[in-house]
Amino acid sequence: MIVSIPEGNLIKNPGFELGLAFWQTPLTLTSTITQNVRIADAGLAHSGLAMLGLGSLYPKQPAMVFQEVEVCSGKYFELDFSVAGLCACAAPLQATVQWLDARGNEIGLGVSILIPAATIGLVTEGGWTLHSGITDQAPVGTGSARISFTRGSGLAEIFLDDVHFFQVG
Repeated sequence: MIVSIPEGNLIKNPGFELGLAFWQTPLTLTSTITQNVRIADAGLAHSGLAMLGLGSLYPKQPAMVFQEVEVCSGKYFELDFSVAGLCACAAPLQATVQWLDARGNEIGLGVSILIPAATIGLVTEGGWTLHSGITDQAPVGTGSARISFTRGSGLAEIFLDDVHFFQVG
């Protein structure tokens, strides 16, 4: 499958081909030191050779990744990403863009996209779905945006690939 990449993608390592490079993986499990994510390369990626697995070690527990990118106040941005699951009832996924000031403090929500578990296709059947959202205008004082993906608790792993975040106006 050939996927065109929008010009000006602000996300580094959007297809996880470099593993978790440029992505932050906070601890989501209180009883361990693991992040509950992995890089999967089983030949089922949306594009390229790799994809991110969320909820890989403990499917009933949450998982999260995020990346912060520099942006300018007064602009709008588009977030695009592809999602698939290991089974038909994987888990819900929340994608958000938070506006941050120059010190890294949250100053507003740009966009929030909820993907219910029941709408996530099977990775083994090529069930990738593209999701998109346009942010609200970045407020005065915005220095960066935090693009995050949070997988809720569920029964199986969710896969993420081809994350794009670019200015549209």
